[in-house]
Amino acid sequence: MSSAHFRISSEYENVGTICADILQLVSANVSEQKANEVHIGLSEALNNVIEHSYQERSGQPIEVECNVDPSAIVINISDFGNGMSEDAFLARPAELCIDDPDDLESLPEGGMGIALIKSCMDKTSYSRGGREHGNRLTLVKNR
Repeated sequence: MSSAHFRISSEYENVGTICADILQLVSANVSEQKANEVHIGLSEALNNVIEHSYQERSGQPIEVECNVDPSAIVINISDFGNGMSEDAFLARPAELCIDDPDDLESLPEGGMGIALIKSCMDKTSYSRGGREHGNRLTLVKNR
């Protein structure tokens, strides 16, 4: 089993670095398509933490733990910002609903992040502990 633990601060420029590090860890263990899906899901999740949980305040902690075992890649993302409710997370769709994929102008400007994350991963879970106990998003990609 391979594992890695990272602690970054809430700046968008850190997202690419951490995604590259985790992509390097998982690429040897899954197909290119699955590695890309992990990259997209992780990138969107980290961007959501910065934008929504920390309201774009820089210098806030984000912890990312990645474990690769024989059956799955499990990524835990923890933060201490303003999390969303667990019910709101569960209520978000697991698929992107796009009326006309050829009409880029019709795509909504926002609100698709959680659906994108869920569509890229095989399983997701979220728990909200708020500023005292932290929020945790778990992303699972089966190997």
